Amino acid sequence: MLKRMNLIPMLALSAVLAGCAAPPRAHYYTLMPPPGTSASGASTNGAGVGGATTVTTAGEYAISVQPVTIPAQVDRPQIVVGMDGSAQVVPLNQSLWVSPLDGQVRRALADDLTARLGVLDIAANAAPRSLPVWEVFLTVERFDLVFGKKTVLDATWRLEPVHRPGWRSNICRVEIVTAVGPGVPALVAGQRAAIRTLSSLIAARITGKPASSRGASTVVDKGCVSPGL
Repeated sequence: MLKRMNLIPMLALSAVLAGCAAPPRAHYYTLMPPPGTSASGASTNGAGVGGATTVTTAGEYAISVQPVTIPAQVDRPQIVVGMDGSAQVVPLNQSLWVSPLDGQVRRALADDLTARLGVLDIAANAAPRSLPVWEVFLTVERFDLVFGKKTVLDATWRLEPVHRPGWRSNICRVEIVTAVGPGVPALVAGQRAAIRTLSSLIAARITGKPASSRGASTVVDKGCVSPGL
């Protein structure tokens, strides 16, 4: 009986120690906007890319956002952060992307573009030849998360016309810097805002209209080129 009574507190202590030894709970993040918050899906009008074509109503063309290329150092499940003024970066084992980062960037960009332009995002090879398509290629050169300071999205993007002779491709590069507060959620929100800004720049090239408000982001335009026909 005595042995049984001594066993009870020992089991309770073991349970407490096991709880203390348990790893911290992981938190998961997404670049998709919260429900109910997205870019406006108004119809677009204006000159097309390179001034070669006029888009008059949504639905006369489609977009096809291709798989995104991201830097190797951030291509991991953990959110990777840096400190201001330091070359060191740290993967946060308890702060994880809910799905692969390249797919999240692609989906967030496609979602915002379709909302802004009021058109579909489809596979280019699935479109009928009568439907013009803009293929969107994105290479992320930098995807920096500087804790408590800023995010940096440095990207090269290309618009490629499909099923429309006479339209020009465009290749552009831009750096988008967004000031953020402390915490991982603020860093994620900063890059989410940067993707919206990038989307507005791409939409402006397609429609010929000025880009919408850039919010709190600072945009460094590194230029565009339009290869010959």
